[in-house]
Amino acid sequence: MVPLLTIGGRIAKGFDFLGYSFEPKGLSIAPKTLANFLEHIAQLYEQGADARRVGQYVRFVHAVQVFISHQEPLPLPPPVASM
Repeated sequence: MVPLLTIGGRIAKGFDFLGYSFEPKGLSIAPKTLANFLEHIAQLYEQGADARRVGQYVRFVHAVQVFISHQEPLPLPPPVASM
């Protein structure tokens, strides 16, 4: 049987878990999550994705962020019309 892993230290300093940063000031997106998001957009661009596909990804990530944080959604620009 594998022993449970624990990390010592005060959680009052804050910690990252499942892409979010839990800190005394509140919940936010972890820096690594933002870096991964930007990297994925770059990959989509390199693979020749059009603006509509990149927009779908951005809106999906935004919707997940709003759902998790239970905040009012920020206004997003309308989708780009496909050519």
